[in-house]
Amino acid sequence: MTTSNRRPDLVADAVAKAARRLLPFLLLLYYALIYLLIQMSVYGVTIYLPAQVEQLLGRKAGFEVGAVAAVPWVCALLAVWWLPRVARSSLRRRALAAWTLGGAALGVGLSATQLPGLGLAALCVAAAGFISVQPVFWTFPTDELGGAAAAGGIALINSCGAVGGFLAPNVRAMAEQGFASPTAGVTVLAALTGLAAVLIGTLPKAPEPRPLVTGP
Repeated sequence: MTTSNRRPDLVADAVAKAARRLLPFLLLLYYALIYLLIQMSVYGVTIYLPAQVEQLLGRKAGFEVGAVAAVPWVCALLAVWWLPRVARSSLRRRALAAWTLGGAALGVGLSATQLPGLGLAALCVAAAGFISVQPVFWTFPTDELGGAAAAGGIALINSCGAVGGFLAPNVRAMAEQGFASPTAGVTVLAALTGLAAVLIGTLPKAPEPRPLVTGP
């Protein structure tokens, strides 16, 4: 075989090697985007939660508002205890995480209602969803990354999550101003949470799941 005949094969091999090296980085960015969207959902709701409860109850901040505002976090506490245990014994972690985030998206969207009972229930579903999904989410990058790559990758994902926390209230405020609607910001956050659900549901199939550490 002449040198000119071998050249296309060498180019193809080089391209294939470059693609194999690039894919893990692209997957890392994919995880980072999902986590950014999750944190946008978290901070977009939690920062405004006391004010939303005030509106739902028609009362000013006080003990009653504070007690009611704590209810979604009690639900989140129960969910974060229960969901990882279900995921530990499930081979469909992606689907479980996607449905959980989908429920959170629905809860975020419905939390804009003026009906007190429905609004509080929606906030409970939202908080339970976007808090409890996070231990399950972290099993995906930790399954893919190892050694020094794990430390750098987790740091990058966490940094993007912090960016999401910064963006969330700004995006919510801009949406409300841009659409001249007090519910526009919640609707945008619900859509972003739904996007996170789609992205996590379409993750590449991972190896056999590792057991989740959920305590005794």
